[in-house]
Amino acid sequence: MQRSAPALYLSAVLFLLIAFTAFSAAQTVTATLNGRVTDATGAVLPSSTVTAVNDATGISRGGTTDASGDYHISLLPVGN
Repeated sequence: MQRSAPALYLSAVLFLLIAFTAFSAAQTVTATLNGRVTDATGAVLPSSTVTAVNDATGISRGGTTDASGDYHISLLPVGN
């Protein structure tokens, strides 16, 4: 069976659209902050609130430290 030119063109456009969409999703730029909260003596501070603020946009995200004083804030928009 022979395909017509419009059908081939449509197939090519759909393929490129799907490929570009998958590639674009992989290019999302975010940052992750990990750390440990301690006091002046070096003791860890569990259940502490940690907030990251983007100075340029005012967007903030936060989290709470675990029993070891560790925190993990993910999917932060990259900024200052």
